Amino acid sequence: MGFNYVQSGSVALWTGDPNCQAGHDYMCTWLRTHVSPYPVTWITGDTRTQGNVGEALAFCVGKFGRLHTYHPFVANAFAPFSGISRNEIDILWIGFGTTPDDDRAIIQEVKTTFAQDLAYAKNLLSDYEKAFGVDPKVQFNTHLGKVKVELEFTHKRPDLAKRVNALTATTPANAKRIVCIPTLVHDLAGADPAGTLSAIKSAMIAKGWVSVHPWSIALSDIKLRFPRIAQDQP
Repeated sequence: MGFNYVQSGSVALWTGDPNCQAGHDYMCTWLRTHVSPYPVTWITGDTRTQGNVGEALAFCVGKFGRLHTYHPFVANAFAPFSGISRNEIDILWIGFGTTPDDDRAIIQEVKTTFAQDLAYAKNLLSDYEKAFGVDPKVQFNTHLGKVKVELEFTHKRPDLAKRVNALTATTPANAKRIVCIPTLVHDLAGADPAGTLSAIKSAMIAKGWVSVHPWSIALSDIKLRFPRIAQDQP
């Protein structure tokens, strides 16, 4: 599919397969088919679009990889060049199992950095704090309510909408059916992503989260590659 991963401890390290250009080409093809407007002129220093493209990349890696059976509900991945960034869970994946007891929710927050020190990854922690924070507009259960509406009225699946109720939670510790995938999109030549994301996992576990499985998604020369992807250039 253009991407593959190796496991390093608890961290999945994704990159282009068989090389970064293959991942680059895959993204251009997906954007060409699914996103409008595309291509677009890249504006240097536009960190909002940078983050949105990172979310689109994370969606593609997930949907056409390990999460292909899950239903995705995205904030910005389907409109990465819109000029806005919606303050929601970046990607909320809902997986319906053989029985309701097998149902799961995946919260995937995504951060994108061009800096090689990967220090920006620490901002993933504040994103996950919002899930059970004080602002009801961005709380996890609020997002589940939107998922129920979409499943029932857009996808015409009231049977699945009813099953969403069992996924609600009030704290990280009682979120037994929630899997967290904190995701960092970064340069392949950067600092050790496994170590960086392992530290993120440890901090989240200390906050009470039960299931945390970080992802690194790396492309070579990402600062130069993202503008070329936006402009549909090889």
